[in-house]
Amino acid sequence: MITLDPTRTLDAKKVQPDLEDLIEATCSLIDREWPTQYAQLGTAHILQYTRMRLVQTTYFSILWLTAGVEKDPRRKMLVISAAPLVRTLFEELLTLIYLFHEFPTLILQFERTGYYDLFREVAHAECFHGNDSEWKSYLAKQRTQLDRQASKLQLSVDEISNPKKWIGEWPTPGKMISKVKKDYPNSKSIPFMEFLYSWLYRTLSEDSHLGFHGLIRRGSHFAKKALTHKFGDKTDEKMKEAYDTYRMEMVWTTFTLVLAICTEINAHFGFDRAAKIESLWQIMIKHSDLSKQFYDRRYIHINLVS
Repeated sequence: MITLDPTRTLDAKKVQPDLEDLIEATCSLIDREWPTQYAQLGTAHILQYTRMRLVQTTYFSILWLTAGVEKDPRRKMLVISAAPLVRTLFEELLTLIYLFHEFPTLILQFERTGYYDLFREVAHAECFHGNDSEWKSYLAKQRTQLDRQASKLQLSVDEISNPKKWIGEWPTPGKMISKVKKDYPNSKSIPFMEFLYSWLYRTLSEDSHLGFHGLIRRGSHFAKKALTHKFGDKTDEKMKEAYDTYRMEMVWTTFTLVLAICTEINAHFGFDRAAKIESLWQIMIKHSDLSKQFYDRRYIHINLVS
């Protein structure tokens, strides 16, 4: 997953101010200019606003982990903790694309799956701790919360008694693609969703779950003794190259994912940030292969409000 052309240089600080202004503007626009056609969607407004604020928080967390290593070498190892957070941004982008196929229906389904999640939590607690007096108060509160959610969501008797059958889980990234293919077979988003999944998901998941290749990618920072047997006096050079590449990937994948998230939101809700978004894409695609792939496959075609 090479995201940056090593023959070109771009100071990330030249991208950050405009990107961070766009992130903040997107949060504010969701808060202040929520589309009137979605005014009756209950908690959809606050759910979407919260999602975007968490995108913002995740973005700043990644930058904190990946910045400052030149001045403080002790921070170097923090870079390899960024991948799970980058995966969060990937999943948010895929989720938004999925939601925007039929936002009123799917955002309600998102909330309904929350009932099923809580139902499973209560069932699990009752199975293992139902006879434990110390758990009585907790279980009572959780059952009350279940009743409140069922009432708020106007769930049917069948949905309350068997939420696994009638509600189910919120889909994972792979299942989102399958559901779009099934429910929206003519969607123009399918190729891009498949591209996202095939290019980013496996790598970020391996890094997050410490699969074999993820362990190698993240753990090579601590493997100098083993690597010396292979590279000899070039070990330090090879380790630095691997570290710099990993850091570069985390930063530029983050920039690309966050810009894509802002683009999707702007296009769907009709917020007027087209000029800023387009200017950022034009900067990014000149330096990042990943950004160019995103732009050429989707964002050169997406209809932004001018």
